[in-house]
Amino acid sequence: MQHLQPPRTIVYIGDSVTDCERNREDGRDLGNGYARIAAEALSSRHPEFAITCYNRGISGDRLESLTERWEDDCLRLKPDVISLLIGVNHTVHRFKRDRTTDTDTFEALYRRLLEKTVPVTDAKLILLEPFVLPVERSDTPEFVPMLSRYTEWREDLEPKQAVIRKLAKEFGALHVPLDARFARAADTRPPAYWIPDGVHPSAAGHALIAEAWLEDVQIS
Repeated sequence: MQHLQPPRTIVYIGDSVTDCERNREDGRDLGNGYARIAAEALSSRHPEFAITCYNRGISGDRLESLTERWEDDCLRLKPDVISLLIGVNHTVHRFKRDRTTDTDTFEALYRRLLEKTVPVTDAKLILLEPFVLPVERSDTPEFVPMLSRYTEWREDLEPKQAVIRKLAKEFGALHVPLDARFARAADTRPPAYWIPDGVHPSAAGHALIAEAWLEDVQIS
C-alpha cells in the first residue's frame, strides 16, 4: 500500500484490458472496466479533490506502439498519477502470431518507456502486473491460455512479470501484483468466472483489478 498526495489528474493507460470498449471519440470516456470502477470509487470517496481521470488504453497495444503514442496520450495530459498495465500482448503474440519477445528485449522496451517519462514529469508511476488464467475450452484456442498449453504461457509471461517488479523498484514505482490476485481468486471460483478467455477479465475480474488498485493506492 502507498499513500499518495491528492492527485488532480490520473491517466490509466495500456492495452485492451484498460481500453475495455471505451469511446475513443470522447476523451473523457472511461470504458467499461477497472479504470471506470476505480475512477468512480475515487470520485465518491474524495469529492473534495475533484480528481480527473482519463482512460488511454488501446486494444492490442504492445510496448512498441504504446511508446509511440506516449507523449500525446499520456504526458500531454500532465498527470499526477500514471497507472500502466501492459505486457500480456507480448505473450499473446508469441502463441497467436509466432512473434516472440525475449526477456531482454521486453526489459529494454519497458525501461525506455520509463526513462522517457521520469525526466519530464513528477507523476507517480503505478505498474500493474499482466496476468493470465487457464481455461478449459474456447472458440479461439490459439489465442487463449488453454489448460494444455498453460505451462508454455506461464514460462513466457513470468519473466516479463519479474522485469516489471524489478523496474518498479528501480524507478520508485508502485507495483500492483495482479497475477497472484487472480490466482487466489481462482481458488474460490473457476478461472473462467474471472477471465473467460484467460486474458480479458469479466465484469467480476475488472472489479477485482479495481479493488486491488484501490487497496494499494491510497489517497491521503
